[in-house]
Amino acid sequence: MANQTDLATLFDIDPNVSTFVSSFGPKGTGKSELNTRFFMAYPYSGLLMDMTGDVDPGHKFTRPFTAALHRMAAELDDSDETDVGAFAEFRARLIPEWFQQGKVGFPKYRLEPSYLSKDWLEKSDAYIGLAYLVGDCFIFLDEVNDEAPANRTPRWTRQALRMGRHQNLMMGMAGPRPSGLEPNVLNQADLVTIHGQLHEIDVRRMAQQLHMKDAEFLEAMAQIKPEMRDGIKVSNFIVFVKATHEIFLLPPLPPRED
Repeated sequence: MANQTDLATLFDIDPNVSTFVSSFGPKGTGKSELNTRFFMAYPYSGLLMDMTGDVDPGHKFTRPFTAALHRMAAELDDSDETDVGAFAEFRARLIPEWFQQGKVGFPKYRLEPSYLSKDWLEKSDAYIGLAYLVGDCFIFLDEVNDEAPANRTPRWTRQALRMGRHQNLMMGMAGPRPSGLEPNVLNQADLVTIHGQLHEIDVRRMAQQLHMKDAEFLEAMAQIKPEMRDGIKVSNFIVFVKATHEIFLLPPLPPRED
């Protein structure tokens, strides 16, 4: 049975301590909204991979990449270098461009990749490489199932998942299912949130990952109950805290204060 807690406790994340959040559930259950709020609250740099184009299409809390940064992403994409240490000179050129020659403090950039490109995954991965090399950055992978597929996750995304804590990265990863993913999406997660009912295969996967029995996981998930508030469908959700093996039931997110 999940314990009760409040939203303030969940959102009390130290920005100076790398934290990875993985969130799963059907469309419209709040997983992306939760990670969006983490992203907005983060006081340092950010990269939003807005795969569906609906997280921040108007750039209310993000900004588009500059032409110079697009060129540097293309340069990174073309590089065959496999030693991160070899990118020291590249990073020295990147930092001024990232902060736009001191004109912005901690920018949050947004990229909406095009699925029409034959190599869209690798090209978008280069922007994750930029964020990784800058460091102190919140990388929000919306639709993580597309961006970190099992056995096909591109190199900078792999690097961020495996070694991102050394760069003080925060990572928010939202997707419909925990199956078919690069293992580190779950293995490295500090918080795992579930926002709706999952497929039977996913139940086994999550229960194993969280060191729970299937029945125990199903009991916790059964407490997720959508409801209507002011004509809007909302839902409570459950949070698994890896460090303490605790399970919490949280109320629906309140309306966002824009």
